[in-house]
Amino acid sequence: GAAVWGLPLVNAYNPMVAPDYTRMVGMTGQPLATVGEAPATEWVADFNSPLHDLLGLRWVLAEVPFPGSSAADEHLHMAMRESVMPRVMTPQGVRRHAGAFPEPADFAKTDFATTLWLATEDNSACPDAGGGQADVEVLLVQPSHIRLRYRVDSPGWVVINELHAVGWEASAGGTSLPVLRANGLFRAICLPAGAGELVLRYSPWALWKAGVRLHLGRERRPLQEPAGLIS
Repeated sequence: GAAVWGLPLVNAYNPMVAPDYTRMVGMTGQPLATVGEAPATEWVADFNSPLHDLLGLRWVLAEVPFPGSSAADEHLHMAMRESVMPRVMTPQGVRRHAGAFPEPADFAKTDFATTLWLATEDNSACPDAGGGQADVEVLLVQPSHIRLRYRVDSPGWVVINELHAVGWEASAGGTSLPVLRANGLFRAICLPAGAGELVLRYSPWALWKAGVRLHLGRERRPLQEPAGLIS
């Protein structure tokens, strides 16, 4: 039903969901009968979680009443969330986390308008503090293609609040730029100083190459698991 109305789903059954999404957001084995059945995780205690703000969860819908809901009709109860964050953000500071995800307690207190989380091992031309303040205009958003116009006086961050995955590639002025995993699930790119267009595309070919590298790594080191990947 959500797809018919163009509503993105962020908490529902999906057999193709990524393990990192399941770990942070949670997922039930079946569609939810009530809002209270939504699984809690360390990062998502309820639908007021900052992670749901980043995911763009604006509406919570259910067939029965729940706290904060109003009746749309006799079969549908709904609540609108006002704290949703923009799809594109330009924080200037970085906090680092060891392991795959930020610590839940620290994550919950983050001001995501000014700060993003990156893994300790991620390197970038952007500084962790005092990055450039980018002015960004969204030109195109498609499932596998995003274009932004930007201007920034010194290297600065842009965070796109859509799920990161192997296969996303970015470029500006014909130069490839790393796409980093930000805030546990999303995409961050360090913009070079100046003005231009940032282009992001999803490449199945890049995903295939990553799979080949993983397979070859397992053949050569059968007792070792590549760091940062989940089987």
